[in-house]
Amino acid sequence: MTPPSFDNARSTDQTTDKMRTNAGRAIDIVGRVLFGLSLLFFLTRFATLFHQIPSIRLTATNLLFFSLAVLLATSCVALTVTVSTLFYSAGAPPITFGRCYEIVGISQIAKYIPGNIFQHIGQVALAIKKRIPGEVSVLAIGMQTFIIVLSGGSLILAGILSGYFSAGRLLPFLSSFKEFGLPLFLAGGVGAAVFAALLPRVRGWFLARRAFCSPLRLISAFLLYWIVFGLYGIISSLLLALLSGSHVPLRWYDFSWGFAAAWLAGFLVPGAPAGLGIRETVFLLLYEKTLGQGTTLALAVLLRVVSALGDLITFLIASRKGGVRAAESVS
Repeated sequence: MTPPSFDNARSTDQTTDKMRTNAGRAIDIVGRVLFGLSLLFFLTRFATLFHQIPSIRLTATNLLFFSLAVLLATSCVALTVTVSTLFYSAGAPPITFGRCYEIVGISQIAKYIPGNIFQHIGQVALAIKKRIPGEVSVLAIGMQTFIIVLSGGSLILAGILSGYFSAGRLLPFLSSFKEFGLPLFLAGGVGAAVFAALLPRVRGWFLARRAFCSPLRLISAFLLYWIVFGLYGIISSLLLALLSGSHVPLRWYDFSWGFAAAWLAGFLVPGAPAGLGIRETVFLLLYEKTLGQGTTLALAVLLRVVSALGDLITFLIASRKGGVRAAESVS
């Protein structure tokens, strides 16, 4: 029997290393392209929103309310990073909040590119660049998507049970979900169940990754997203105070339900960059009768501006953290 050739083994290792290097370079190029496009589309969208901002009196109280709204929006992004950390930690090795903040904070700006998927592509690419397995990133994103839809849907159900939402108000959202979201969720759920039941290998794959579906993780993520939607209800109330000093028969949680419906509608309709246009339309349909068309449109624009500023602040902090970490690794 011919003994193995050490030269062949060395050649195989060199080929493998070269393939990994090329793959790393390709991922880095994809990340840089998405980074540039993200900034371009974000600045374009923000410029458009800036020109749509309604005239507001620049009083100390109004500036305080607006600053507090931006701070809360930035905190909401931090809470979504916490959810990401929960699911990323289900993989190996565990990931810290700071490292996850860099990945999500930088990649989330890509949601302003039309298509609703580029922030996820950027997140996977950036995670791989930071030596996190791509499978872990994809599973974490998938679980987050499932939980945020479940959390938002439960808030909408609470709005229905409270009597605030009528069937007519919810028709735009329900039609969007029926046309785009429901078939995808049903197909994915049925497909996963069939594969898990019929194929032992697939069932073993699911069992090996059951940490992503641990009850504690799911409940924690669900509650954190409830807090995010609740905070956006408070943000809406603060911004409404800038537009109108008169009494409005709406509480902050009435806006939480409406924001959840508008957000999910924008999320489920493909091609809308960060839900632009879709969310504002649903928001208008939900609150026009109570607030009036002009006030509702102004509130929707201010919500978009505050949300964009929260994304921008998170992006700048995450980029700064990543730059400092890179400089420390080089030194």
